[in-house]
Amino acid sequence: MVFLKKDLRWGQIWFVITLLLLFTPGNELPTITWFEKYYCDKIVHATIFGVLAFLFIYPRRKDEVELKNLWVFIVLMACLIYAIASEMIQHLFIPHRTGDILDFLADSVGALVVFLWFRTHNYEVLPWVVEGDTMKANPEYLKKKKPL
Repeated sequence: MVFLKKDLRWGQIWFVITLLLLFTPGNELPTITWFEKYYCDKIVHATIFGVLAFLFIYPRRKDEVELKNLWVFIVLMACLIYAIASEMIQHLFIPHRTGDILDFLADSVGALVVFLWFRTHNYEVLPWVVEGDTMKANPEYLKKKKPL
């Protein structure tokens, strides 16, 4: 099948991690009052879903344009459905957890930022490259970069 690639394994692993994070009962989570007071959990929600979208979209960056655009849209819709479903499941079925519309909005923002980044920049080469345990500037990206 055209949409199955082994490079999606990182997205699948992150999806399983998010399942564990989002569906852990509330009494097993640490309580940090300043974290909730300053809405830091919204940043965490946006990051979780942004990373999820990125890990599913990035491996498909070199596909044909039509196929890539379709894949990016499918990933966005899947992230939005997952966001609303996770909040509903938390509210209805997970003990000591509540669904929150602001969490859903933060999830959506995280996925939308990645969606818009890929739609506007359509990068085939990222500005960075990972070698071993270090991250450094990608020479291919620097060659393509236009001067300011």
